[in-house]
Amino acid sequence: MRRLPRSRAAIAATCTLTVIAGLPVSASAVATHSASATTPVLDRELPAGHIDVHDLASSPRDGRLARSANGSLKQWIGHPSGYAGSHVYSRGEYVYTDYLYDAYGAAGPSDAARDAALDDLASQNPDLYRAQDLPLMFVSQAYGAGPEDYAADIDQVRVAAPGNRVDLLVRTSVMTRKKQPAILVLVGSSKRSDALTVPFNSGLRTRRASYALLLTARRGEVVDLANGTKHSFRTAANPKGYVNAIEASIPRSLIGSPSNHLSIAVAAGRLDNTTGLMAARKTGPAVANVAFREDELARPFFDKLQAAALEQDTIDPFFTNVRLARLRRGVNQTATPGPGYFERVMSTSRSISKETEDNGILQPYGLYVPSDVNIRRPVASTLYLHGSNDGANLEPVIIPGLMRALGDQRHTVVIAPKGRTGFGMWEGAGLRDAIEAQHGASRAVAMNPRRRTLVGYSMGGYGAFLLACLFPDRFAATWSIEGLIGGFDPAPATQLIVPDVRQVFANLRSVPTLIRQGGSDFNVDAVNGLDAEKALHALRYRSRLLIFPADTHYTPGIVDSWAPEVRYLQAHSTIDEQPRRIAFVRSMPFERAVDRAAGSDQTIFPRHKHQMHFNHDFWVQDLVPANPTSGTATVDATTFAVAARRHQLVATSGHGISGDDPYTWTGDGWDTSAPPTRTSNRFRVALSGAKALTLNLRGMRIRRTRPVVGVIRTTHPLRLVLRGRWKSKVAVTYRRHRLRTRRDDGALVIHVPASHGVLRIAHTDMGGRE
Repeated sequence: MRRLPRSRAAIAATCTLTVIAGLPVSASAVATHSASATTPVLDRELPAGHIDVHDLASSPRDGRLARSANGSLKQWIGHPSGYAGSHVYSRGEYVYTDYLYDAYGAAGPSDAARDAALDDLASQNPDLYRAQDLPLMFVSQAYGAGPEDYAADIDQVRVAAPGNRVDLLVRTSVMTRKKQPAILVLVGSSKRSDALTVPFNSGLRTRRASYALLLTARRGEVVDLANGTKHSFRTAANPKGYVNAIEASIPRSLIGSPSNHLSIAVAAGRLDNTTGLMAARKTGPAVANVAFREDELARPFFDKLQAAALEQDTIDPFFTNVRLARLRRGVNQTATPGPGYFERVMSTSRSISKETEDNGILQPYGLYVPSDVNIRRPVASTLYLHGSNDGANLEPVIIPGLMRALGDQRHTVVIAPKGRTGFGMWEGAGLRDAIEAQHGASRAVAMNPRRRTLVGYSMGGYGAFLLACLFPDRFAATWSIEGLIGGFDPAPATQLIVPDVRQVFANLRSVPTLIRQGGSDFNVDAVNGLDAEKALHALRYRSRLLIFPADTHYTPGIVDSWAPEVRYLQAHSTIDEQPRRIAFVRSMPFERAVDRAAGSDQTIFPRHKHQMHFNHDFWVQDLVPANPTSGTATVDATTFAVAARRHQLVATSGHGISGDDPYTWTGDGWDTSAPPTRTSNRFRVALSGAKALTLNLRGMRIRRTRPVVGVIRTTHPLRLVLRGRWKSKVAVTYRRHRLRTRRDDGALVIHVPASHGVLRIAHTDMGGRE
């Protein structure tokens, strides 16, 4: 999203543009769709989720462990919940996880006044939620006035209480010699009528704290706010790698000797290297980020309450009570998500990370859990990819109807990864982020691997095409909303060349594809949807194209109504994990372009280093082109051991209205009314440009204890690996010639010459059974 230097109050007064999916749209479009009483333009916000915490067995030995302030994390052994804005007790530690990349500080005075007025309106009519926040999206995704200070961005706070000390650990997103955080800690439980000034150039006042502490890499200092008495204590900092930690060991006598409860607030700003105090910010106090915000509203940066409190020069609303007895007993807790929208925090690979801005090893992703989903059982999931310059939480928060359509109406958990940089096009590190978010969510909630779908808007629409083609065995269906197919520059200002996904459309044989295209879209021309549908029709694949003639690029997000799309996804919601036939293309120029993020402004990966490999589809695995640099390998494989119904391509078309928005649709389906085919222990493979291929016989349902017959056509000499435990001795012939074979970890390795012939595997020793 392009941010403009104007206040939100000014935008609210003179707003002629609204932003949906990271792009501006005229207010007249909103008025047009607001004319009908039935339009879903107005909607309620997604509720922020809250975790359910349950106690496990305690570990008293961990509660007595001394954690020295030496910059090493080895002695900090508690496990965070993984949910931003939450805490757990774990192995003698109070572990709080903060929202990532939300260090925008206080709201501007005029913005705070506007927000207060709109909050009052929304309290009277919750459906005004979207009208309240759309102007915010035009100026900035954050409520704080900024600028964002990554060195002051709190990732995690830990508290331990061994002996007569309080041990404290604070980690931030970025920490270098030049970019040092200053950590402010307030301690106490007073409730004064008069506010006291918080020292260290913080710009804050407090009615709750009795003591103020400043933690820096240089020193630790505590001030008694009642009398101004100062004391020093030990601190240590570790900016190496992605540790980014400041530790402190604080004698309890310096903070009022708390014995049962520690009332504490933690905030961060930038260190002024000249004064050793907190550096001033352009707007509000010197604090950019505050911890213990467990009641924040679901927003793009979850910073609304933080920004409002800092505009009032206080962090008093964010005190938490740490129960010291629970720390001493070594209480352990587990966290499970309740209904609502969460920000999850995942740790990504160092190979795709840089300690600059928001490209660090820790990355956020959104997780929406509908109220009627039972997470104790494996649930369906949807991976949602956002548009350009948007964060993980922008579109889910500002287009709540889409999340409800994907989640509540389909009883599906929605995963919304952030990805890296602005025009990442979901390539390179952004693609890795998306897949790792899907993995991370499956560890948080039991996911059904057979019920996964993929959806994307704008840039995310391109990502929906892309990921479905690269990982066709991972998704039951894909849906692209106003998405590119590539091959041209989508944003003239950035001069990006996007790889054309039609090169690998053959991989979508098992992935029904839905395309929503606006007829008046000047950002992604309607020819994209038409050309995508034309290519899929030529392949005789299942697809559907919805054309909304009057829609611009932003209308779908404004109208926020998705009934026909939900029906299509519901009809194609289950993955066939053992397909009878697979078609797969591996293009090395395309793969390397995606690997390097050649079609984006993303430069995370080391140049000239090939890191990702897209070489498998269900039981077809490890496809290797003969030319590993610039070659293309294709495979068309059928297993006759899988019973399947012969399908006939059926053209479909129709028209309808969605949210007062008329549309027409065309596409192709498969008529599978024919009787199932008979099975046999045979397979057929046709390859072009390939030198190696692995077939997983278990996925093909080929029985290794029986004779196996394979018809093979290959343009190059082929190293064929038949994966499975071959327990008996076999004789392999190809075109009636005996071939030498070898075993590799139980798999049978066969070298097939470039030709067309029949491969036969006969057993000479039938000892052993499957």
